[in-house]
Amino acid sequence: MAMLGGATLTMGEAVHNLIFSTAGNIVGGVLFVGLPFTYLNPREREQMPEVFLREATPTPSVVRNPAP
Repeated sequence: MAMLGGATLTMGEAVHNLIFSTAGNIVGGVLFVGLPFTYLNPREREQMPEVFLREATPTPSVVRNPAP
């Protein structure tokens, strides 16, 4: 964007900017994605509940022709 405004930008300045913006994205990702994910999915829940471990049997959700 700076170059579009007529500013000069050296390769060293670009790398310097890239290093700090990448570090900021990593820290922001950890804080705003990783920590909430860890808080909402604690390790105690790693084992699936028993209802998910049973074999699935197909049960219709809507009975089309109920018996009289």
